[in-house]
Amino acid sequence: MTPLARLAAAHGVSLSHRPSPGRRVRAGRETVVAVLAALVVDASTPAAVRAALERHAEDSRRLLPPTVVLRSGARPGPDGQLPGLPGLSGSPGPSLSTGLSEGVREVRASRGDRTAGGHRER
Repeated sequence: MTPLARLAAAHGVSLSHRPSPGRRVRAGRETVVAVLAALVVDASTPAAVRAALERHAEDSRRLLPPTVVLRSGARPGPDGQLPGLPGLSGSPGPSLSTGLSEGVREVRASRGDRTAGGHRER
């Protein structure tokens, strides 16, 4: 897999589409670069692709991904662990807690005593 293909895959950009059954159309390099640019990912040169892959690798090591999505009705695993997010250094994964107080619903993600993020809605 080329570095550009790895970068596209890392950002959910497909390298081809099927306009009809049995027919696959591959996206050109310019198209992939333009789609990544729309996602604010610079892939205009080989050096930019390498830098973007390094940033993506660094982002992947963060406590939580930028967005955590659970299907409706899905629940965190035992002890509040989020599905698909392994623990760091052998520790349990991040936990998700929810609460309702005075009409405010709060969702908070944390690992140990470190809060990774949260969301409040009234």
